[in-house]
Amino acid sequence: MPDNDNKKISSILKLANQRLKGRQRENYREIIPTYWSIMSSEELDVRSDATLLRICQQHFALAAERKPGQIKIHTEIERDSENVILEIVTDDMPFIFDSTTNTIYELGYSISLANHPVFWIKRDKRGAIVNVRAQEPDNNEDHSFRAEAYLRFELEPGAKPRPRRAFESTIRKTLADVKAVVEGWQPMRSKAAAIRFGLEQPHLPINQQERTELCAFLEWVEDNNFTFISYVRAALTTDKNGIPDMRPRASTRLGLTIQASPWQNLVANKDNTELLRNYLDSPSLLVITKANQTSPVHRPVYLDYIAIKDFDRDGKLTGEHRFYGLFTRSAYNSRALDIPLLATRIRVAQKRANFFPGSHNAKMLLQILETFPRDEQFQSSADELYETAMGVLATEERNRVRAFARLDPFLRFYSLLIYIPRDRYNQKVREKIQRLISRALHTNRVGFNITLNESALARLELIARLDTPPTAPLNIKQLEVHIENVTRNWYDGLHAELLANHSRRHSNDLYSYYGPAFSDAYIAKTRPDIAARDVRELESLQNSLAPLAVRMATDERAPDGRLQIRAYLRDRPIALADTQPRLANLG
Repeated sequence: MPDNDNKKISSILKLANQRLKGRQRENYREIIPTYWSIMSSEELDVRSDATLLRICQQHFALAAERKPGQIKIHTEIERDSENVILEIVTDDMPFIFDSTTNTIYELGYSISLANHPVFWIKRDKRGAIVNVRAQEPDNNEDHSFRAEAYLRFELEPGAKPRPRRAFESTIRKTLADVKAVVEGWQPMRSKAAAIRFGLEQPHLPINQQERTELCAFLEWVEDNNFTFISYVRAALTTDKNGIPDMRPRASTRLGLTIQASPWQNLVANKDNTELLRNYLDSPSLLVITKANQTSPVHRPVYLDYIAIKDFDRDGKLTGEHRFYGLFTRSAYNSRALDIPLLATRIRVAQKRANFFPGSHNAKMLLQILETFPRDEQFQSSADELYETAMGVLATEERNRVRAFARLDPFLRFYSLLIYIPRDRYNQKVREKIQRLISRALHTNRVGFNITLNESALARLELIARLDTPPTAPLNIKQLEVHIENVTRNWYDGLHAELLANHSRRHSNDLYSYYGPAFSDAYIAKTRPDIAARDVRELESLQNSLAPLAVRMATDERAPDGRLQIRAYLRDRPIALADTQPRLANLG
């Protein structure tokens, strides 16, 4: 029943009592408060009681007859606007609302209003509604009441919205995908457990430490830290030229059919035969990376990909188990030291650094390792984590631009971590850096994520997806120079020019003294290199007895190579009106 303070819902109930009779009246006593429970009073107050009741009735008219598992969809265009009304009735399942929302955006629509209540419905053999409850009844041991999701959206078409028929079919496919994922979740989880138990077999060519670590990681994955979306076993084959391949076996599939293995990127290019063999010969049993497509359900991000090599009783590699899915929010929010595999990598990096326990460097290194982007922690080796973390530690002390790049082992993308002094970072700087990366790697697909915390450095994470495998490694030093240039402001330029001509200590003193004195008008008209020359002239004047100094020079960077006359005065400025006639007399 509604909150006594919610007068609007009470008013709708009163109207329903007047218009409805019998069982229908009883059902709507349950329906109305739940249907509008998540809507704000401001959203409800702009509509009449009759309109809100009609919306409920129209939605339940769609649900009047429905078989278990059936997806019912209705769309219509509002008369007084071009907005599209989308109504859905389906079995209640995880991921329905966010998956549908993501699909709506992909189809070119924006959402002006969304509602997604869940009701417990009892139906007869024909599928007609017999009874409605807002909560599951206590006496539902026979499961006669089933949870059903009622989704309603008011949509505004974008510039290029999908046609209505294609829109409905795409929404229906998304809901069917959600159903397949939910039904396949337990079988895929059981498959992961079976693989974990199989790792205990003595014929596997792995040491006990790796066996224990991999088993602990798979157990952690099974414990609701991974949303299973697809599974398939791939068998190792060799073509007539001796080139290896991994072919998925359709009979082993669970969940959705996903064909997005990063392995295909290596097989597609004959020049990668050596990489293929290195992958097969690698002693590592586990691969964690991103798949080649975004998730069709839940979150519109690239799928996570977990592959575990498979061996016969003789210890010979025969294929691999492939899981596609998404690490859950708990996987991203947990401490890295609480996650098997990641904890081991962090301890290896700490041991290699060999800092004294409890020292400043030891604490800073642990903080860097623990707050590393979670995807990088999963996808990087212990050596890669160590090298990057030590570089970041050195950067923290110097507050300068640093860039770190990791090439995906399947040659599909570069993952870049770029550290920038926090006071230099803004949206325009980020866009300039993205354009730099796009030009350097010949790709327009550069995603980003920014981390700003108490550190003096902002961390910009970029994923640059490559159209073709790189022919040469990314020149990090050159990239850092370019990033330094695009992030440098006028004051940074002045400081750099002073450092180029004076000792660091003297440069800092000059910068602290003169930097704040320059006006906005001066900064707008004067380059940092010229300002540094002005500082030198002012310092010389300070150390002399002359009342003024004059410098005449041709500006080589100016398009017309004009002559500049700059005057420096000890005590008081000269009005421009006084100097112009004298300059005119000089010709």
